[in-house]
Amino acid sequence: MATVDLNGVWKLDRDENFDEFLSKMGVNWMKRKIINGFAKNITVTIKQSGDDFVISTKTPRDTNETKFKIGEPFKGANKMTGNSFEMKPRIEDGKLIVEPVSGTDNPTVTREIINDELVQTMNKEGVVCKRIFKRGEAQ
Repeated sequence: MATVDLNGVWKLDRDENFDEFLSKMGVNWMKRKIINGFAKNITVTIKQSGDDFVISTKTPRDTNETKFKIGEPFKGANKMTGNSFEMKPRIEDGKLIVEPVSGTDNPTVTREIINDELVQTMNKEGVVCKRIFKRGEAQ
């Protein structure tokens, strides 16, 4: 059973090192400019029931939904790079940590609540980006 509660609707408030992170992910300059242009209009909805998670990310362009269960690998595709991936989620020290399975080229993503904000930290080969979300309302 999960020991973290991330349920809610979260609106992106600010980020740190996002452009450098996108560059490290192999996103070209033009695509980064577009992504950064609508970055402030991102809403993440997390629905958590025990070890089952559904994370929906809504941007002005589309909505992406990821479903997974703690401890069980899952597959998906990164819309920014077009690469497919396999990830494995776990809970540790009050954080949801989603790590790439060996051989996949995806960042480790950590989500945690700090001072009533959802902090999403992404680490790609030492390039670290933080995206900080405040509680919001469903759109």
